[in-house]
Amino acid sequence: MRRTKAFTLVEMLAVVSIMLILLAATFGIFGALAEQTGPDTVMATVQAMIHNARDYAATTGYPTRIEFRSVDRRDNPLESGTMMLQHLPPDENSFRDIPGGRPVELPRGMFVLNGIPSGIPQAPTVGTGDVSDRDVAEWRRYESNVYDKYLTPFALSGTDIKSAHQEFYVEFGPGGYRPANPQTSGTLVEFGMTIVRVTGRRVVNYAFYRMNPNTGTRLVFE
Repeated sequence: MRRTKAFTLVEMLAVVSIMLILLAATFGIFGALAEQTGPDTVMATVQAMIHNARDYAATTGYPTRIEFRSVDRRDNPLESGTMMLQHLPPDENSFRDIPGGRPVELPRGMFVLNGIPSGIPQAPTVGTGDVSDRDVAEWRRYESNVYDKYLTPFALSGTDIKSAHQEFYVEFGPGGYRPANPQTSGTLVEFGMTIVRVTGRRVVNYAFYRMNPNTGTRLVFE
């Protein structure tokens, strides 16, 4: 009779333990990346966190999510944003932080927002030859319009991050894909996120994270 090889419970526990150790180590890497300023760098950190959450969900079989929050401190309510990896173990009713992990704090004034503002006009085209002063002026007008008319109202309410961006999640099911019936209580990301730098009452820099609705990975349009 042919015998089928299988993992023992001890071997499975050993694999999960190793994963937890690696997760604790990689949180330090995420923190170091996030400390570097700029929306593009934060976007790379978000992408790394999403890949990590997918891998964790697929390996452990636990529903896993990334929790995005803005930091609310008494001395300065508009400080920065954070990201935290959480899971839902068997027989648990709510998500909890993965053991050994800690929130990844973004640089001061940097936030991840739930969604992408609608109605932004198409960027002006620039030829492949020399860039003229007129081209530069047109780009500056376009960027000023995007910042003032679309991004700042989308992100802020007075000097605070709007409530829609205070707490939201990207969730993955046991197979590593976004579930049809999420188990998260709260606001889920559907189509994408916006990473912004805020100074005073204005957004001064941004990057868009357009999301594949099935995998959570970033959609890139060339």
